[in-house]
Amino acid sequence: MTPPDGGPLYAALRQRLNIDWGTDIFETNPVSKVKAPKRITLRRLDSCVLSWNELSETLNTSSRTVKSSTYAVDFRRMKPQSIFVTGGNNVDFPNSDKTAITSSLVVQVDYAYVGRWQLFKPLFAWMPAPSFAEANGLLASLRDIVKSCQPRP
Repeated sequence: MTPPDGGPLYAALRQRLNIDWGTDIFETNPVSKVKAPKRITLRRLDSCVLSWNELSETLNTSSRTVKSSTYAVDFRRMKPQSIFVTGGNNVDFPNSDKTAITSSLVVQVDYAYVGRWQLFKPLFAWMPAPSFAEANGLLASLRDIVKSCQPRP
């Protein structure tokens, strides 16, 4: 398997992510009780880069808010053993030296105000999954891809 075509491991993972992450995850803030469906969409999975978009819209508030966050993870700058699954149905990608992950955020309130597009270098990125079992099922495949992206000695 060599990027950018990726080979069968990439193809299988891309197909699984397109199917499983093309659905809505419904979230409720435990403090404010604001409900927001979140749509996860795979943007890119090639050349050792995984990218996805999270689009959410609040439902039961006086000011409708739409948030669009996009994450890009460079597998060449990550260790396979550092990727793990959290208890909240998320695959956790670390970014301790702030070189492996970039994220962007755009916020729109009441379909009128649009916040400025902002680029960040977060300390980690969580990729939400529909269930803990699904997130756990992705772990081995993601680690294998990260291993294949490491520079050869």
